[in-house]
Amino acid sequence: GIARTGALPRRAALGVCLQTQPERQSRVLTFHTKMDKMGFLHSRVPLPRSLPRASISVCRSVVSATARTATRTPLACPNCRAPLGVPVPSECDNCGARFATPPDTAPYADLTLAPPATNTGLLGRLLNQAPAQQELFRSPVVSYLYERGWRRNFRAAGFPGIDVESKLVEKYFDDARGGLVLDMSCGSGLMTRRLVESGLYESVVACDYSEAMLRETELRRIQGGLPEIDLIRADVSQLPFGDDAFNAVHAGAALHCWPKVQDGVREIYRVLKPNGVFFATTFLWFFGGGTRVENRSQPYRFFDRVELEWIMKSAGFEEVDVEQTQRCAIIRCRKVPK
Repeated sequence: GIARTGALPRRAALGVCLQTQPERQSRVLTFHTKMDKMGFLHSRVPLPRSLPRASISVCRSVVSATARTATRTPLACPNCRAPLGVPVPSECDNCGARFATPPDTAPYADLTLAPPATNTGLLGRLLNQAPAQQELFRSPVVSYLYERGWRRNFRAAGFPGIDVESKLVEKYFDDARGGLVLDMSCGSGLMTRRLVESGLYESVVACDYSEAMLRETELRRIQGGLPEIDLIRADVSQLPFGDDAFNAVHAGAALHCWPKVQDGVREIYRVLKPNGVFFATTFLWFFGGGTRVENRSQPYRFFDRVELEWIMKSAGFEEVDVEQTQRCAIIRCRKVPK
């Protein structure tokens, strides 16, 4: 339960994963400790004296009473890429792949692949154990705090801030006006809401692996009085969309959280239409003075600029620009028509 969440120490509250499995809590708290030592979490971040239960879990009276099974976005099986019908089925008719079953109150469609039913023992749990960087952001506490201080810390690494970032995105997405836009790893919907509010695109789709982040996105959409958005839980390395589906894709402060970065970028390239554009931000390895961090035991995967250029080009992008601002990389790619 989370009745006593408000009594947690400042640092512990940031890293808590409200799950029943003790080993999952241990992994996430260990991950938080490492991030804290690297300077990403600061005691200056103002935390509320208590975290309201309704704000963390998203009050059931606010979100939809039933799981979302219909979307306006054409979907495809993330395993075989065969088209999926509406409402979203529980398994693919073509390959038999089963999809995860969301809770009845989920405001999103879940298109992640369900783990095999045979992997229920200790070995199965170990094999299906999700990486720490994914598990951290599935915590309702983290989704609650993301826009309440967490994201502002990125300025110290050179991130320009969401208002500036949204202007950069709007400028780069100029050719995508009137088209379909995907906000991948949308988090709490920080950029999603700005894309929708701009009114420049026919439709905006928000995807994330974190159920808690998608709930926070829906809560903030309702509070902002915005129209309904297709919210889809998806693994970036197995996107549930057909080829050439989107005019533009955004992934803000996300690539370092992807367990399989190369696979994720290849999927972004696949779902982009010819001449489609990809805008992303992430962290670089370099600290002040050009010192490189050689300890790669951290759960996050940080990059250098040349490495990011190689990842983008190896995925198929030909027009690639990686701009460095302190430890922030601003990535712009275009899918050149063949």
